[in-house]
Amino acid sequence: MILEEQHINTAINYIKANKKDILSICFFLLCYITSILLFLGGVQDQTKPTDLSFPVFLPLTIIDALLFTGFIFFEYKVFKIKFNIPLIIVLSSLFFINLLVIIFIPLEKTFEYVYHDNPMSTLVTITNEYKVMYILCFLLLLLNIYISFIYLLNHIHFKKQFMWLCIAGIAIGFFMLIYSYIKEWETYKLFIENMSTTVRTYNPRSLTNNQNSFAAILLGAAFCSYGLYAITNKHICWIIGLFFCINTFFPMSRICLTLSIILSLMIFAYKMFVTYKGNEKRNNIAIISVVGTILTLLILYLSVNVIRNYIDNVIFTKNSSLSSRLPLIELTLNMTEGVHSIFGNGHGYFNTAFSIMNGSVKMPHNLYVQTYGSLGIVGLGALIALIIYAVYRIVRLYKENKEASLISLIGLVTVLIYYIVEG
Repeated sequence: MILEEQHINTAINYIKANKKDILSICFFLLCYITSILLFLGGVQDQTKPTDLSFPVFLPLTIIDALLFTGFIFFEYKVFKIKFNIPLIIVLSSLFFINLLVIIFIPLEKTFEYVYHDNPMSTLVTITNEYKVMYILCFLLLLLNIYISFIYLLNHIHFKKQFMWLCIAGIAIGFFMLIYSYIKEWETYKLFIENMSTTVRTYNPRSLTNNQNSFAAILLGAAFCSYGLYAITNKHICWIIGLFFCINTFFPMSRICLTLSIILSLMIFAYKMFVTYKGNEKRNNIAIISVVGTILTLLILYLSVNVIRNYIDNVIFTKNSSLSSRLPLIELTLNMTEGVHSIFGNGHGYFNTAFSIMNGSVKMPHNLYVQTYGSLGIVGLGALIALIIYAVYRIVRLYKENKEASLISLIGLVTVLIYYIVEG
C-alpha cells in the first residue's frame, strides 16, 4: 500500500513538474487526431476529397485550422519558440500559388492525353464547393508540416524524450496491427481456406484503408523499436521480429517487406560486429542460426513447389509491379504541361482529375511525381528542400548521438525509397 502511494506521489510530482510539456503534447496530438478524423472517410470515394458534406466539412475545417493556429501561438507564448520565418515564407508561397491555380482552373476542363499508348480525351467537372475543399485541405496540410517541423525540432532533444517517442510508435504500430486483423478477419479466413488457389485476392486494410500505409507504420514501429534499443540498451528491439513475421505471411506492401528484411539483416550484422569481442561464442551461434535459417528457406523455396508458388503468387505477386506504375507516371506528365509544369494542377484537384481520367486510382503511387502533378516544379523544389534540411539536421545530430543519427538516416532513406512506389 505504501509502495502504491509512493508511485502515485511520484506520478503527481512528475505531472506538476512537466505540466507545460504534457499540455503541449496533448495539444499537438489533438491537432493531428482532428485532422485524421476529418479526412478519414476521404479515401472511400476516388472522386471526392472527403465523404463529408460541404456544410459539415466547412465548420470542422475552420475549427481544425484554429486548433493548429492556436497551437503555434501556444508554443510561442509558453516555450518562447520563435516563428520559423523561412519555412513560413515557403509554405505561404505554396499556398497562394495553389490558391490561384485552383481558382483559375475552369469548372469544366477537357484533358487530351495518352494513356496505355491510347490517345484519349476526358471532360473533368469540378464544383466550386470542391474547389473550396481543396484549398482548405491544402491549408491544413501546410499547417501540419509547419507544426511537425517546429515541434519535433524544438522538443525532441533528449534521450528520455526519444525513448517515449519510440514507445508511442510501437504502441501505434500494435494498435494498427490488432485493428487491421480484427477488421479483416473474415477476409483472412477466406484467404487461408483458398490459399492454394488465391493470387493475393484479399485486401487487408488499416485505419486509413490503405495497406501500404499500414506496412509503412509497421516498418516505422520496427525502427522505433530499434531506436529505443539503441538509446536505452534494452532488448526491446527484438519486437521487430513480431512485426516482420506477421507482415511476411500477410504482406501489406512488398517494398516495405523487402526493405524490412534487408534492413533487419543489416542491423543484425552491425550488432554482431560491434559486440563480437568478448561474445565470440554467443555471436557465432547467432550468426550460424540466422545463416542456417536463410539457407533452409532458400532450399525450401527451390525444392518445394507449394512454398515456391505461395511466395511467387502471394507475397511477391507481380500483379502490381513497378512497370504497372509507369502509365500512371505518363498520365501525370501528360496532365502537367505548359504553365502547370511550373505550378502544378492544384493540390486536391489533381487527385480528383487523375482518378476520373484513369478510372481506378487517385494518385500515381509516387510521392515525387504526385508533388509534381499537384504543385509543379515549385512544389517539387520545396519538397527537395525539406529533405535536404532533414539530412542537415541528422548530420548535426551525429555529434550529440551517433546511434540516433544513424537510425534517423536509415529511417529517412527507408521513407524516401518507400515513396518511390507510394504517393
